Amino acid sequence: MQFILLNTIKYGDKAFVLQVYSREEGRISLFLRGVGRNNNYRAWMHKLSIMEAEMVERSNGMPVIKEMRPVRELLSIRSSVIKGGIALFMSELVLKGIREVEASREMFDFLVRGINLLEECREGVANFPIYFLTHFCRVAGFAPTDNYSPRHRRFSPLLGRFVEEDSRFVERDRMGSPLFEHEASLLLHLLLQLPAEELHTLPFDREVRYRLAGGLLEYLSLHLGTPVELKSLDILHQLGN
Repeated sequence: MQFILLNTIKYGDKAFVLQVYSREEGRISLFLRGVGRNNNYRAWMHKLSIMEAEMVERSNGMPVIKEMRPVRELLSIRSSVIKGGIALFMSELVLKGIREVEASREMFDFLVRGINLLEECREGVANFPIYFLTHFCRVAGFAPTDNYSPRHRRFSPLLGRFVEEDSRFVERDRMGSPLFEHEASLLLHLLLQLPAEELHTLPFDREVRYRLAGGLLEYLSLHLGTPVELKSLDILHQLGN
């Protein structure tokens, strides 16, 4: 089984419950014993670690890991405070933003690609969380329509597209949902078109990124029908530029 580690919960002295997103089964929990006997396990148990595991067959209950090893060592993410904060944000988003437990190969491949992009990112790292969140909405089935134009300059989270700024759409759309402000709307438009390798070209400060991230989480919450509130968003904001 191949999986992405999202969170760990200690169980006794030498065992953990791992919350993961797996290629084969989607978002599930796995049981890991013998952590005290294998120091490598503790070193590998970081958020977003991509692991290959051999499982013990079970008749019922939680799947049990027999052996596991990393698919790739994520040295840059582990050694950077900023990237570590981004990894926290990404893992919390997957835990709270995916409601379906069944597997999605598209989502798994998207997450792996995102992790590898973060690991390799050298410029524009501060823009990476909002880039990931924008495209996470797309893969989750709520892709914003990119109809941005001089006339359609404010994004409506209810409608999922950019709208005209007339007497009916000043600050809220027809159903009362707040529109994104101009800078956040423009940033969303650019993120929908820009490749990850050009994130360093975006001329927006952390306050605009923060407002867009908050707006997209509200957008995701609206379409999922349940709040998606991330504590890690404020941590990222405090880390600064």
